[in-house]
Amino acid sequence: MHVSSMTDTLSRTARLLHERLGSEHVAAHVLTSWQRCLDDFGTEPDTRRETPVLDAAALRQRQQSFGSLLQVARAEMENLYQQIAGSGYAVILSDAEAVILSAITDPSLRREFRQSGLRAGAVWSERYEGTNGLGTCLAEDGPVTVHKGEHFRRFNTELSCSGAPVRGIQGEVLGVLDASSVNSTDTRLIQCHTMALVSMSAHLISRCHFLRELSHAWVLRFHSRSEFVGLLHEALLAVDLHGHVCAVNESALSQLGIARDQLVGKPLQAIFPFDLAQLQQRASSEHAMLWPIRDIAYGRRFFAMVRAPVGSVRSVGVTAISDPCLGVPPRRHIGSDPRMQHNINCGRQLFGRRVPILLQGATGTGKEAFAKALHLASGWADKPFVAINCAAIPEALIESELFGYTRGAFTDAAREGH
Repeated sequence: MHVSSMTDTLSRTARLLHERLGSEHVAAHVLTSWQRCLDDFGTEPDTRRETPVLDAAALRQRQQSFGSLLQVARAEMENLYQQIAGSGYAVILSDAEAVILSAITDPSLRREFRQSGLRAGAVWSERYEGTNGLGTCLAEDGPVTVHKGEHFRRFNTELSCSGAPVRGIQGEVLGVLDASSVNSTDTRLIQCHTMALVSMSAHLISRCHFLRELSHAWVLRFHSRSEFVGLLHEALLAVDLHGHVCAVNESALSQLGIARDQLVGKPLQAIFPFDLAQLQQRASSEHAMLWPIRDIAYGRRFFAMVRAPVGSVRSVGVTAISDPCLGVPPRRHIGSDPRMQHNINCGRQLFGRRVPILLQGATGTGKEAFAKALHLASGWADKPFVAINCAAIPEALIESELFGYTRGAFTDAAREGH
């Protein structure tokens, strides 16, 4: 593009945004998306809706190509929807071409969502729908919020969308998880809460996909903070049977500060001061679930544990940590050690009298299993056991989760407050 035409496009984009949003601050991804709509696709903001929709056979083929990941995603979509139910939002999953594969909508607003084009089989790429949570997330390769007037196509300006990428084992974008409302009255600032929920769910789907797809590999799970190992934002580094790194997740790249192509294909001992044999030995030990390690490049300390290949005879001690991504059941028996039995008996006596108990120990030592044992032995064993991982709650959500909120404080706030 010539400099003059680029300047003309920028000027027109700025003018259109000013007409639509006035003096409001415009996010960088909104500005670049509007420029793509004008420059790359020649789209006009005021044309009528013509959302392409795949027929049933073509949609079914795309869903099948998504494989087992679709089941994982749908389960997490249900969890996310339960958190925002009643707030007028739909939870939507698209593939890497912005084709909607699945959607869970508010039953009372199903007609409105369908009229807005948010339905299974609809294509929501920027080429057809302009700036939006699905298409722009794919174009920007990262999470985005597109709020009301920030949508390029005028017929989408009643929507409010937050989309986050679902990534494959090599970091490629496989699809987008999105929460959209057809009649949002929230401000863009309040959308930060919804964005945090969507990003967390998308990250969980990506993590589950990583662990399932690499069930045949040894996986080093680590983090600079010991309490984060085994949780949502842990770093994952998969090692093949030859001792070479075959995949890493986004958190591993962030923790190590190394590009993906500098990790994948390298021998494990080029990154950490141990090889596959030592990793296998560590995995087979009952007494070394979590241990400190240092990277070769900078000598930084991390805390790690090992997940052996599923079905491996060396997985002793590793499966003690349940993982819903792999369908591994939690260990039910605390152990037969006399000292542990004494602790359990003391705990039951205190717990039965409703005395609060603080359990301390490193990740993987069985604190939750101990707490469940106390709960099952108590007089309220028929009531739900509620486990909350505070370390897994994003910063944007922690305040409302711990201290509550008033009605209507944000997108998914309960009508009666909390």
